[in-house]
Amino acid sequence: ARFQNESARIHELLHPSRAPFAGSGGDDGVVDPELKEPSTNVAAYRARWCLRGDLQTEGADYDETYSPTLTLRSVRLLAAWAAHSGLPMRGFDFQAAYLNAEAEKESYIRVPDRYSDGEVTFRRLLLNLYGGKDAGRIWHQLLVKKMMKDGYLRCAAGSCVFIKRMDVVPLAPPGVGISVVGIYSDDGIAVSVPAEADRFLSHM
Repeated sequence: ARFQNESARIHELLHPSRAPFAGSGGDDGVVDPELKEPSTNVAAYRARWCLRGDLQTEGADYDETYSPTLTLRSVRLLAAWAAHSGLPMRGFDFQAAYLNAEAEKESYIRVPDRYSDGEVTFRRLLLNLYGGKDAGRIWHQLLVKKMMKDGYLRCAAGSCVFIKRMDVVPLAPPGVGISVVGIYSDDGIAVSVPAEADRFLSHM
């Protein structure tokens, strides 16, 4: 039931006659990682529906794939700023990040056999899905737009480092009025006062 609810949110059901002969998603693109307890016993199974990027064609299913990421030099910069300003350094992760962006190209995937009702059905991809060649790039572009709208500016020394200046009370400690965030795909590092870090994560 959970799989059906999630798929209904990110896909549009198509009749087989409307689907292309070779769907971009290919065949069964489901990954089943095991959720184990500390005793190594399998507690549950969960499925992730992924796009078959190996079956995508450049120019038809995607154009560009490059997406910048946080470098080791930038991580050292964030650590140095945290030590200098005395601000906490906090790591975070965006849950199901890629699904927040809309799909750029018209792509189709077939419903996996194990979740099919017996008929061959296809779905048109509405949102960005893991496994696509350009999935990381689409998500990064959306995140940058949201951060810019939130008042963050891209650092000239690193394309995945963003800085925001905030209003502070007089005689505040150095660095309190500056929030620095580094982005590594769907993970990140924030050097800021806890209140701003909490606000940033809830807003994004």
